[in-house]
Amino acid sequence: QTCALPISMDGESMLYTLEHGDKVVISNLNYKPAEGDIVVVSRNAENTLKAEITSNEPIIKRVIAVGGQTVDIDFAIGTVYVDGKALEEDYLGSPTYDKYDVDFPIYVPEGYIFIMGDNRGNSMDSRDSRIGEGGLVDERYVLGRAVYRFMPFDKIGKLK
Repeated sequence: QTCALPISMDGESMLYTLEHGDKVVISNLNYKPAEGDIVVVSRNAENTLKAEITSNEPIIKRVIAVGGQTVDIDFAIGTVYVDGKALEEDYLGSPTYDKYDVDFPIYVPEGYIFIMGDNRGNSMDSRDSRIGEGGLVDERYVLGRAVYRFMPFDKIGKLK
């Protein structure tokens, strides 16, 4: 099943790339998650945008690593490493100082992704074991990639 869907940004975990209330189009047409993509991930067993049964709303985050890669974070200096290389994260509002309960380094198996919000001081993401399976998200739960912001009008454009 392939489609493009409009969704509304809820919360501040993706500041300053996306803000609360921004509206984006997500697409899953021939989509395989890649590093740097902004994705919408289901948090319910039905893998739908609306979660009537579990009431777990989908989340929108950035893909940091995909299957076969290893993520490490130096929380003292706030730097994220993938396969030993520091990420150039010019989209961040603040460095990655906050550690939750996931231990690093962490290997991402095939079929999974490691995701983080751009607002690292205010994001529940793969640093928290309550996201996915011990912080890792099964690719089957990815509803699509955010490709285009269509609201507010002064920020219309393709997402990087």
